[in-house]
Amino acid sequence: MILVAALFSHPLQGDIKYRNVRSDKDVNFDWLLGEWERTNDKEGLKTIESWKRKADGGYIGFGETRKGEKRVFMEKLQIVFKKGSWRYKVRGVNPKPTNFVFTKHGRDFFICENKQNDFPKKIHYQLKGKTLHAVISDQKRKVIFIFERSK
Repeated sequence: MILVAALFSHPLQGDIKYRNVRSDKDVNFDWLLGEWERTNDKEGLKTIESWKRKADGGYIGFGETRKGEKRVFMEKLQIVFKKGSWRYKVRGVNPKPTNFVFTKHGRDFFICENKQNDFPKKIHYQLKGKTLHAVISDQKRKVIFIFERSK
């Protein structure tokens, strides 16, 4: 399900200044907060993602895809500052949690990577107006998720 690849041809679009976030504990990802519903799902599927801020400054998220009433995919997400760097942790997909290290961020996007993971190796979130775009990719494949706020 590859959509228009040009959506992310320049990851810093609209935000020329970016920082390496490995040691930047004061990062704010509040633009992620809330309930999001995917608008480019395959017919018959409904994907949602929700994010909340934790008291320690990190974030917790939950994603699921349903086909009718049946859950066909579920993941628990975390954004945490650990050992001097921001990390994106995914649980529920693989037997053990998968960690991605943040490599870049701006006021409305972040990119994190795990080159040892089979797929994806890179995760890129970006707020574009009122839509949230998430791209998971490696060298050969790219999957684009487009979300709108549902609450």
